[in-house]
Amino acid sequence: MQYLGKLYEDQKELLDALHEKEAIEIFVAAFSGLRKESNTELFSYCVWSRDVDTLLPKTQLIMLNSGDDSMSICEWDRVFEVAGDLFELDEDRYPVRYLVTDFPSPQQIAEIGEIEL
Repeated sequence: MQYLGKLYEDQKELLDALHEKEAIEIFVAAFSGLRKESNTELFSYCVWSRDVDTLLPKTQLIMLNSGDDSMSICEWDRVFEVAGDLFELDEDRYPVRYLVTDFPSPQQIAEIGEIEL
């Protein structure tokens, strides 16, 4: 996870600089790590916020920020299963990123389901 985290960190810095230079308004989400409080298990996660065009890194979890002071912790695979049509693979990037310009509906979020850490 450290190796992949470093690759994503370097990529984020380069993409942020490129977007600033070219006046592109796309948020480049960070690849972050989270340690489960009850044990030493580590998870990778990113944050996807409503109304923000974002390049998401591929992580284990996605924090869905609906903009109403609530954050849903969801498994990436489940989000992709329910709302995969919202993801556009950016084939020019390694490590992989997905462009999202829309956000899951409340019904999709309910179907995805939140997990407890």
